Amino acid sequence: MPSADVAGAPPAGATAGRINDRRRGNRLGFLSFVVMLRLFGRRGAYRLLSLVAMYYLLFDPLARRLALPYLSRRFPGHAGWRRMVDLYRLIYSQGVSLIDRFRMLMTPQAFAQRTSHYERAQPLVEDRTRGFILLVSHVGNWQAMMLALARMKRDVTLLMRPEENPITQDYLRFQKEPGRLRTVSPDEPMGGVIELTQRFEQGDIIAIMGDRAYDAATLSVDFLGAPARFPCGPFRLAAAWDCPLVVMFAGKTGVDEYTVEIADVIRVGRTGDRRENLQRAMQTYAGRLEEFAARHPYQVYLFEDAWRPAEASTPSLGPAGRAES
Repeated sequence: MPSADVAGAPPAGATAGRINDRRRGNRLGFLSFVVMLRLFGRRGAYRLLSLVAMYYLLFDPLARRLALPYLSRRFPGHAGWRRMVDLYRLIYSQGVSLIDRFRMLMTPQAFAQRTSHYERAQPLVEDRTRGFILLVSHVGNWQAMMLALARMKRDVTLLMRPEENPITQDYLRFQKEPGRLRTVSPDEPMGGVIELTQRFEQGDIIAIMGDRAYDAATLSVDFLGAPARFPCGPFRLAAAWDCPLVVMFAGKTGVDEYTVEIADVIRVGRTGDRRENLQRAMQTYAGRLEEFAARHPYQVYLFEDAWRPAEASTPSLGPAGRAES
């Protein structure tokens, strides 16, 4: 089963204990799912997925280990077989998301897409003179979110690394209009903040992941009952640009239905203690993520131990919230 939802991780060998996309997903594997989709539809692809998910559960110890920090806090009373069922359901759910993503590329009309609380972001979307930050997460279905963004008819710039698995890139490329969707890599000078600022000033929506730190600077907030470290870069940019952060999730709410939810519109205070302002805004985001996890526990693909202890030395914050020595 490919694992495109861990895209954006550092290159292989950069950080130990993270999933390496290059060894997950090959042309034969993708072709098998494509054939099943075309011949037997969604049900056939899901049946194949049930076998593949079991394989990953039994023979991929790294994936199991990276999923456990989240599952042990989401389901603290589960152990033994109940924990194995949790792991299987999480792996299977992520596979469903990837299959559905490809189906959306083939036939977007196959899915009903509902919206929830769009009125929270509507004034921002309709004001084309100013950009804002779209805070997205490794939850639900990325392609459903991309389709929702396309309907906004606004230029969008994504801060993300190029897809590391070339096979995934071939099969799960974004569906986009020319010029509507652009990407900026955090590996660019100053973490890509110069180009991001230019795009923001031109009125782009700037989409940034808010739940995985990788090598970025972090701050601690409460998440699922324990201190967790989330990247503070998006919130620092929001303070610098004096713009809101729109929290968007796209959860699977039916067999062929996704609900795109505007979970909140967060503003970072610009007066008083900067660190406290950042933490307050980040805590609001963590709370919304926790609410999503309560509704859709197997659609949270964190696959990183956000609760690990902080490093002995606290890094300073670079322009985009990246760690500086």
